[in-house]
Amino acid sequence: MSVRRYAVLFTGVVLIARLMTLDAFPLFDTSEARYSEIARLMAESGDWITPWFEPGVPFWGKPPLSFWLSAASFRLLGVSEFAARFPHWLLACATLWLVAHVSHKAGALVPWRAPFILATSALFFVANGAVLTEMSLLLSVTLSLAAAFHVLFADRRRWGMLFFVGLGLGALAKGPVAWVLTLGPLFAWALLTRRLGDLFRKLPWGKGLLLTLAIALPWYLAAEAKTPGFFDYFLLGEHFRRFVDPGWAGDLYGTAHQRPRGTIWLLALAAGLPWTLLLPVIAWKRWRQPDAARACADDDRQLFFLAWGLAPLVFFTFAGNILWTYVLPGLPGFALWFDQWWRRRGAGVRAGDRLIAGLGAVTPLVLVILIFTVANDPERARSEKYLLQGIAGSSRDDAIYFLDRRPFSARFYSRGRARLVSGKDLQTLATSPEPFFVAVPPQRDAEILRVFPQAVHLGRNARFSMYRVEPAAPDRAFAASSRLTTHPVAGDGDF
Repeated sequence: MSVRRYAVLFTGVVLIARLMTLDAFPLFDTSEARYSEIARLMAESGDWITPWFEPGVPFWGKPPLSFWLSAASFRLLGVSEFAARFPHWLLACATLWLVAHVSHKAGALVPWRAPFILATSALFFVANGAVLTEMSLLLSVTLSLAAAFHVLFADRRRWGMLFFVGLGLGALAKGPVAWVLTLGPLFAWALLTRRLGDLFRKLPWGKGLLLTLAIALPWYLAAEAKTPGFFDYFLLGEHFRRFVDPGWAGDLYGTAHQRPRGTIWLLALAAGLPWTLLLPVIAWKRWRQPDAARACADDDRQLFFLAWGLAPLVFFTFAGNILWTYVLPGLPGFALWFDQWWRRRGAGVRAGDRLIAGLGAVTPLVLVILIFTVANDPERARSEKYLLQGIAGSSRDDAIYFLDRRPFSARFYSRGRARLVSGKDLQTLATSPEPFFVAVPPQRDAEILRVFPQAVHLGRNARFSMYRVEPAAPDRAFAASSRLTTHPVAGDGDF
């Protein structure tokens, strides 16, 4: 089979494999379950302006594009894991098509080799279909930079307005960071290649910026008008304080991720596996062939893709509050750069292409195995899906309580029935005339059984034990409420 056919076929196999596993494992805490629950509330309430963290609490952490997609999918397909993830899988497909289109215009003999490299990189394969705001950001940045490539290198001016469509969608996907990750590498490339004039002359900046504002500005104004305080939290908190302060205490919806400065480069090595394993080979080849290295450095296309790939790494180098998903917008640039390098060194040789084929098969196989072993194990999965499945047949009127902390997956899989309670709140539950369910951390099992001797244990996972409690006799309820122990309550955020 030719390399071209193999690349197209295997890229399709990878996409179908992810499509078939969209509902094969639960929505994970924290991000997937949180964003799915926000989308579920949006679909249920019909409020398409304000994403709600929970009823009465607006979610100012992210713009709504990802929530709109999952909420619309819930309306069309019903509330499920597949419906939550399906729109994000479509975003991944569109991204791969754009990368193939750019690769073809860049002169690749095998235009689907770059999408194949991208589709089989570790982070992209994991994020493909995951309920993350990064997938809509990825498509937005890829659309803008792909459009810029067509305008600057193929003189296809009709792509010019698509560049600004991408900027507008990026503002609705992630906010101003989308503009930084798009305009940053573009202007860096233009300065290095002395093509700043081309950049201003060929792209329709006047009409284009108006289009960008027309796409994004109405929602921003409506969001601030509906829930005042959004601008301050989102524009300053999420885009400045979050990154300059590794332990930023202003996060309303979770906890900051403290990492040493420069960690983004290590995360990028993991995100690009298995392809980052070839970076030492590339470095050695360039050291052995300095003339070829200089030729690559003088190639405007190579520099364009390299700037695209490095943009998230450079931008987040001095940030302490980061996740590995922040690398994602740069992966298409890395895939295109790697493909160009492979082609330039004459590596269309069968042995070299077999190496690419073999490496590309590693990531999907390993990750699919993990999905069906670790991720789908009720004891190890970071989700309360299986815990709540045990009470699926109960009356919808029966209350469900989570003691001390309430994961986002508990909210989603209970369809909003799960409530957060503290030890003090149990005093009221001890006298409840109605049956209810209570999930408690395993270390508090003995206490719950002392308070509710009539509690029936239904199941457990690594984080909670689930009990069903029938109404107690009045004298027993009074005795139980008198021997309660109270504990501080942890927040609902990341843990």
